[in-house]
Amino acid sequence: MADIWARQAGEGEDVLLVSGLGDDHAVWGEAFDLLAASHRVVSFDNRGIGRSPLGPEDFTLAEMARDALDVIDAMGVETAHVVGSSMGGAISQELVLMEPERVRTLALVGTWGRYDEHLARLLRHHAELPRLIEDPRHLQEAICLWVYSGAAHMDGTVEALIEAALADEGPGQTEEAFARTAEVAIGHDPGERLRAIDVPTLVAVGEEDRIVPLRLSRGLVDLISGSRLEVLPERGHQPFQEDAAGFVEMLRRFWDEHRAAD
Repeated sequence: MADIWARQAGEGEDVLLVSGLGDDHAVWGEAFDLLAASHRVVSFDNRGIGRSPLGPEDFTLAEMARDALDVIDAMGVETAHVVGSSMGGAISQELVLMEPERVRTLALVGTWGRYDEHLARLLRHHAELPRLIEDPRHLQEAICLWVYSGAAHMDGTVEALIEAALADEGPGQTEEAFARTAEVAIGHDPGERLRAIDVPTLVAVGEEDRIVPLRLSRGLVDLISGSRLEVLPERGHQPFQEDAAGFVEMLRRFWDEHRAAD
């Protein structure tokens, strides 16, 4: 069992937030706080980032999904609305395939369900950036060009995120941990296995997602029966950072629809 750091806050129906590659629990920021006003919310640091050690052994996305299940077990959560971003969406797919009875609804944000060579090359390129760009600000600027929409660069959102990242004195993630985890993410290719998912599923993607583009979300909808696609206009790869209130409202509408159907 991996040593995973987690945070829980709020009261109400349980929500599990699963972060993507290179992101610790804090990436959810304002969205976490808004959700915790009406739900009991858990977020955590995946192995190899933040306060969760990488460990010397090799691991798989299925083992990272088991980490997430271990977290909610430790937090006393029986079932949860699971929300996964990017690699966190890939982890969430493995989680629901592993223990579907633990998942009330599934929201997959900016993620994929089949191996994609373009994405593989992009993730390997990102793993090389810290070696190629030594200046911390320039490195953050390069990463943000991929992650955030044009509007977020224009309205000050990206500059604020860069300043926060540069000021953060937390443990972060080493180059080795990012590279190793990137290779694990690249191998995510459940394909036809996703047809077994039988929980209400929302597939959401920013219209300007340059990392995991719209075509990969459409592919997910084709694989997961009954899922629906929501394209978020003028948003990038992490829409919950660009418009936390709008993102949370989208989730609440989705949950309300399926609560009424129950």
